[in-house]
Amino acid sequence: MIIFLIASFLFNLAGNCDADILKTHYNDVIIRSSSELYHGDTVHDFSVSRGLIDAKEYSSSDGVTHMGSWSANFNNFRQFIEIKMKKDFNLTGIVTQGRYGCCQEWVESYRILYSDDCNSWRALDSKSGALFTGNSDENTKVTNTFDKPYVVKCLRINPIKFHNHISMRFGLIGHPVQRDGSCSQQSSASSSSPIKATQPSTTTSQPRKITTLQTMQGKTISPGKLL
Repeated sequence: MIIFLIASFLFNLAGNCDADILKTHYNDVIIRSSSELYHGDTVHDFSVSRGLIDAKEYSSSDGVTHMGSWSANFNNFRQFIEIKMKKDFNLTGIVTQGRYGCCQEWVESYRILYSDDCNSWRALDSKSGALFTGNSDENTKVTNTFDKPYVVKCLRINPIKFHNHISMRFGLIGHPVQRDGSCSQQSSASSSSPIKATQPSTTTSQPRKITTLQTMQGKTISPGKLL
């Protein structure tokens, strides 16, 4: 009984540490995307670094317009954002927004994939099925809480249904794994702070393995073709 109470206390204490780790621990993650709109354009920045929650469009002194979201270059089911953890985190949820400042663009539903080696992927089920509910406007934050904390090496957000264009802002909720149950927070990154982006360990449970996906257009796409 005493051991159970101590374990429960430490779990609850760690849960109180939950924050958007892409801001509070931005030095401990590497983020990349499958594509970005107008890649190579020197005056428009749609890169994954523009995808942090609450990012807003602005123009810098060098003439670059930094957009209010990450936007994919293609509107298909092969698009994703990948977050690689450089340390162990208990991941407890995800929060999303649409594109700020223009065009009424957002992701309406998405899959979450996870991997312990960043090569072989499994799908994480939401509380209502394989798809997670996304957004219905540009700025309202929609949070999806996982059924339990997950410790993974890599996580992907895979947009499935979108409004006008695949554009989104995103945050990953969780806290570092601490043996003593204490919090470990770093200084926060602002929505305009750079995050590490590049080109393209063990989970706490075993959600279903990916087989095939019935898309919103009624076509079945195999995981190999999808990703």
